[in-house]
Parts: sequence; C-alpha cells; structure tokens
Amino acid sequence: PTPSIALPLTAYIPEEYVPSLATRLSLYRSLASIQSTEEIDNMAQELGDRFGPLPQPAENLLQMLEIKILAARAGVESIRAQGKQIVLSMAPGKTANMLAHPTEYGDAIRVTATQIRLDTKRLGSKWRLALKRLLQG
Repeated sequence: PTPSIALPLTAYIPEEYVPSLATRLSLYRSLASIQSTEEIDNMAQELGDRFGPLPQPAENLLQMLEIKILAARAGVESIRAQGKQIVLSMAPGKTANMLAHPTEYGDAIRVTATQIRLDTKRLGSKWRLALKRLLQG
C-alpha cells in the first residue's frame, strides 16, 4: 500500500516555472508514475534542463515523492505533521525497531513499537534530512 504523507511543505509545480497548463498536467502525470528514487533524480534533471533551476515548491514536490517511495520500502503506513513533531506510523505487521535510528539526533527522535516521532523544534531545518536518513536505514 502507498503511504499517506502530510508534511508542512508547499509542494507543486508553479505556473511561473511551467506556464503551460497542459505541460504541468503532463508533468504531474509523469510524477505520479514514478516508482524509484533514480526516476526522481532523472525527473529533477529533466525539469532543470527544460525549465531552469527548480523553485522551492517543485523541489519540495520531488522530496515528498522521494519520502513516499522510501516510506513504502521501510514499511511505513503514514507520515504526518502533528504539532512540533513529524510522526511516522508503521504498517500492520511492521515495527519501528526495524528501521535504523541515526544516533546523532539524540532524543530529538523517539521510537515506540509502532511509531517514530521527530521533534521538529529540536531538529530545526534538519528535520527533512533526519527523516530521509531514518527511512533509508
């Protein structure tokens, strides 16, 4: 099953970046079919070649796709923002202990049997990197 992702990121392809609605819709269709992080890298390269440097919302969109792919591989059912935390809930039959936990973040990452919580207040701007490293194992 595809994990549900609800993170505090503005993620879309801006009209100023890709003015043509038909092209934007085509890009969204292509993004929806992506199955691997390699395909995300290829798409980022293609967007950069065709339209120039990616604006932040487009970068965020690619990051969200990468997080979704990594979460599916790691057995994560959902990732959501809850107050000052990012909460990862494991899929039935999976435990949070199955994931490697980066130790350099100390108690900013808390693990229970079925959830992992990242304290975004403590992690600051590093929360995305911490989330990615957690999912990559």
